[in-house]
Amino acid sequence: MLPTVILADGFSPYVHVSSIDELARLAAGAGLGDSVALVSQPSTSLKAAHSISNAISIGEAEFSLDQLLDASPAIANSGVLLLNPSIALDVATLSKLCTVIEETQTKSVVYLPIALEDGVVSLSVLKPDTLVEHILEKVHWPIACVYVPSEVFAFSQNQDRATCASGKELIVRLLISAHSCGISIKSADATVALRGETEPDLVCRLDLKDQARALRHAVTVFNIEELFTEYNWSEFENESAAAAFHSLAAMFLRLDEQESAIECLGMSDDLEDSPRSLALKAAISFKQGKSLDAVAQLVSSLQEYEKRKNATKEHYLSFPPTDIQTLNSSLQK
Repeated sequence: MLPTVILADGFSPYVHVSSIDELARLAAGAGLGDSVALVSQPSTSLKAAHSISNAISIGEAEFSLDQLLDASPAIANSGVLLLNPSIALDVATLSKLCTVIEETQTKSVVYLPIALEDGVVSLSVLKPDTLVEHILEKVHWPIACVYVPSEVFAFSQNQDRATCASGKELIVRLLISAHSCGISIKSADATVALRGETEPDLVCRLDLKDQARALRHAVTVFNIEELFTEYNWSEFENESAAAAFHSLAAMFLRLDEQESAIECLGMSDDLEDSPRSLALKAAISFKQGKSLDAVAQLVSSLQEYEKRKNATKEHYLSFPPTDIQTLNSSLQK
């Protein structure tokens, strides 16, 4: 029996309780396990959805993998099928998905690509050294119908105790965890469409918060050396780690996640003094409206950049900015 979780948090306004119940009935008819609905607001209407065995109401709060496991304990043994109620799933398509799940003996992540008007959303091969770029640049993710094995669920649960803010974030985090623990990711030989006038971005696209949290999860479940292979880790371990944390801090700033950026800079400062750290702190101060602090940090940064124009025996990374404008543009990359 395969438990099903219907991720109905923040779903499209074109999707109603009847759509949730329809998916649950479809899963039950296919011989899958009981369905659990994750909803943003409590709904008395769900009581009439007889195919729903349990409903987790998160309101404006976040949820944990522990909550899903409590609501559907069978996940620990059978894995879980995660569904977005905005999809138009039918028996034939679900059967194709279940066939692949059976062929892999429930040992692989299996997903349905999503058919949109301008093409099919699928998942390219995830690699540690391109994962960060994938999180930041991937426009649409096939995260509306995904089976996750119990091993991946347990790995993610044990490695990252952070809560999830959305169903989309949950699935992307589980995809990242699957790659980290060596579980393959396969697509079924079928596609699924979205219901009615559902906007693809509501279902398939991560917002800034989702991206930031997915990035944090990647850093949690991978070694930082695996994510940033471009640095000279063998000879300059501390400097390379500091540079990686600087890059992460700049990325978190792009995603408007200042707390994580500050945390990264704190870790980089424990490893070495760097002009880039000062420049990033200046960017944070500007965002916080602390103009005087920002100017002071930027001036200090430029002074330090002057000292690091060339590589030395102590430092292999050099910074040759010609003016503040060049420096600022570099920080945006």
